[in-house]
Amino acid sequence: MGQTQVWQECDDSSTDDDAGVGAAYRRSMPRVLRTTLDGGIFHLTSRGVNRTDIYLDVEDRRTFVALFAAAVRKYGWDMHTVCLMTNHYHLVLESAVEPMSRGMQWLNGAYGQLFNKRWARTGHLFGERFYSKPVQDDEQLVETCRYVIWNPVRAGLCERPDQWPWSASRYGLSGL
Repeated sequence: MGQTQVWQECDDSSTDDDAGVGAAYRRSMPRVLRTTLDGGIFHLTSRGVNRTDIYLDVEDRRTFVALFAAAVRKYGWDMHTVCLMTNHYHLVLESAVEPMSRGMQWLNGAYGQLFNKRWARTGHLFGERFYSKPVQDDEQLVETCRYVIWNPVRAGLCERPDQWPWSASRYGLSGL
């Protein structure tokens, strides 16, 4: 499976004299290239830069939902579960890798541009590339969907998943 190098900032002090006393260092961590993955079901997330809120009011959330619905149609995603939090969102969807990646790029880009225009701001809205993790089997699918719909409860935004208006699941919000 193809891999690419990513860098992680390490808080540990380096003992290398060339790095300087107490300097942080970077170490390489391989990650699987998305282009080498087969299509399937994925857990996707995208978070605001520096954990900044990406929805400031209900209108922002409605705008995102409209763009999300357009992405589902345009890129042929088969949705399982979705949850909008305050500074990030979660999707569980089935797709081939190429339309998944193109759709996420389109969704984050279109929403970021509209958000920036509406709030008279510049720069990136989303921090890093979106996170994606393949779902391996039915058991992991149930656990992933459960994790996503219970996220607002764990964050203290509501007491039960069915109370959070910005979640949806084809499996219901109370049955997982």
